[in-house]
Amino acid sequence: MEPIAHISYTFGLFLVFAAVYEISITPFIAILVIIGSELPDLIDWFFSLHNNFQKLHRQFTHTLFFLLVLGILAFYIPIIWFLLFGSFFHVLQDVIGGGSPIYPLSPLTKRGKILIIDGNSLETLGQHIKRILSPFFYDSEALPPIFGWYWLHTILSSIILISGALLYLLL
Repeated sequence: MEPIAHISYTFGLFLVFAAVYEISITPFIAILVIIGSELPDLIDWFFSLHNNFQKLHRQFTHTLFFLLVLGILAFYIPIIWFLLFGSFFHVLQDVIGGGSPIYPLSPLTKRGKILIIDGNSLETLGQHIKRILSPFFYDSEALPPIFGWYWLHTILSSIILISGALLYLLL
């Protein structure tokens, strides 16, 4: 998923959470949630030293184990809860897109992707979801099919962000 989609989904959901639980959002808290929404990719990028990012991407930092480490740290350093919130939704979004939250322990994974047994073939969870949703949106004839998927994410993340902002302002 694109970084802007991670940020808008996560921050929109955080605004909903903050509105429901009456949490006052300071600029510092907002920045922590936004950084948290990109933290798994930022750590992957840092450790790949700008090389082989795709090879290292969606491994430890995109798992429940990483979230557990952040959760343990948050008990000692409470400000990390906001990073954990952002990272949790980043991992969740990647799981929906096909990532495996228990990589490398899952027998049905391939480099951090959940594989679905569909008849006689294997496909990633993301491919499976895209195949199910594809009849509900249409791609532009001038654009490759992948752009329809990106546009769907862009529209959904924008709706979540705008809805979260309105809910936060109204409550």
